[in-house]
Amino acid sequence: MWVALAIGNLALYLVMSFVVGILWGHPKWAEAGRWMMFTYTDATASVIEGEAQIDGGWVPFENEALFPTVWGSGVRFGRSADKPSIMSVVAASTCIRHPGTPTKVRFVRAVWDKQLGSTAPAGAIRRRVVLEWTCGDPIALPDGRTLP
Repeated sequence: MWVALAIGNLALYLVMSFVVGILWGHPKWAEAGRWMMFTYTDATASVIEGEAQIDGGWVPFENEALFPTVWGSGVRFGRSADKPSIMSVVAASTCIRHPGTPTKVRFVRAVWDKQLGSTAPAGAIRRRVVLEWTCGDPIALPDGRTLP
């Protein structure tokens, strides 16, 4: 009886939070109504671009070609690209996997404003270097191995 009452109250709170959030904005008590499981309400979109320095020039490469994934949302490291510990491993792996012989690799986050329902750029694209890595620098992996 008490469990059913608690679940009913929780459901009522979540529905009310959702409705209040849609109609009047998001007051502090209705924060649970903002939870989005699969749909993000960000006003911007971004993508991680990869570039390799080969023969002194920066050449773009496709991240998906070096790091294939079964998900349609892009490369797995896209959401955690601001973490140097993760991107260092990705950069060292890129040096090994790249078909050319890069001396350096770098990852750039491209960010743009978007309109609701579309990821098409609605303004200027801003780029920021996330990480620049010199190939050959060793990086320790969590399992104790080291990438050259």
